[in-house]
Amino acid sequence: MRQTVGYLRFSIFGILFSVGCGPTHPVELDKSELWQGESNQVLSGGYWFTYIDHIAWMAAHPDLNPGGHTADQGASIVPLTDMNNPLTLTPDPDTTSGHGDTVHVSGSTPAAPSWDEVHTQGLWFDTYYQQPSEYPGSLNVAYPVAGVGFGFVPHNAATYDPTEAGKYVGMAFDMKTRNNTSDVDVQLALVCSETNGNDLHDDAYEDAFGKPGCTFAKVQANGETLDRQAADYFSGPNNYTAQTCFLYQHKTVTPAVDNHWTSYCVLWNEMTLPSWVGAAAQPPEWSDKNLQNCATKLKWEMSKPATGAQAALFDVYLDNVKLITRGEAAKYGCDTLALPADTTRVIGPRVSPGAATK
Repeated sequence: MRQTVGYLRFSIFGILFSVGCGPTHPVELDKSELWQGESNQVLSGGYWFTYIDHIAWMAAHPDLNPGGHTADQGASIVPLTDMNNPLTLTPDPDTTSGHGDTVHVSGSTPAAPSWDEVHTQGLWFDTYYQQPSEYPGSLNVAYPVAGVGFGFVPHNAATYDPTEAGKYVGMAFDMKTRNNTSDVDVQLALVCSETNGNDLHDDAYEDAFGKPGCTFAKVQANGETLDRQAADYFSGPNNYTAQTCFLYQHKTVTPAVDNHWTSYCVLWNEMTLPSWVGAAAQPPEWSDKNLQNCATKLKWEMSKPATGAQAALFDVYLDNVKLITRGEAAKYGCDTLALPADTTRVIGPRVSPGAATK
């Protein structure tokens, strides 16, 4: 269960939506074309963003860093967006590729912290909670993470049906990687109500969804050691094993040859919860109904090396994010055996129960 922290924390603080670019209303085009590279705006109305852990900030503020975090513990990403610095597009350096403007991010993710570092030493607690004016009532583990994604619509509080009432069975996108980028994890956030979702937020920060469905650890008491703080976080009535937030439905894709544009497919029916999710977690049911009524954003999160491994570099270009029908699945290289056997559904028993997925 240690890896729960990878999903527990960053959607609250790391994801900052860009709101200053592009037209106010969605471009009236084929809804299947979610994004074609014209701007940082998604055609359904939302915007691209990047996110990262806060280790570098903590290392620069030792007075607010009792865990002794160092900069090399944290992930890095360029560009890093916030409300005042929206994501800008990057022309593909290969002018003959035909891709034009793309979403481009690069950086690194360090090795996962050991269980001892997280649980016993308390080295991975995010000390942003010590700034109550910015993040009241929150203490979450700073697991090394970096990624890029978009909200389907301008505000997280508005959901979007990426199936268009069952028409689209998944999505395809073009990706080019460099620097031997490892796996990229495609993740989908759902919010079905104020207390039911896999991506609920603190409602003080750009989100209308409240946080009663999330379990937040308590603020460190005066004189309380980090060991005690860590023990409290992982035990008792507020332990994270009951957490329903940030357990994203996902599919991991492995990039093709470096510096080569390739189309990738993610069928909704291929997406699953991570293998580390324990029985106590209760995210929304993965169903046609919840996908159609609860989807809020899509993300591409970079590989996190195993404990003890070297940091992993990533250099990723994305383009042409498109929703696809069942009839288009083969054209975009999808595993058609992973489609639901029932052609009226987008999630359900597969054509072949043994269809491979990662």
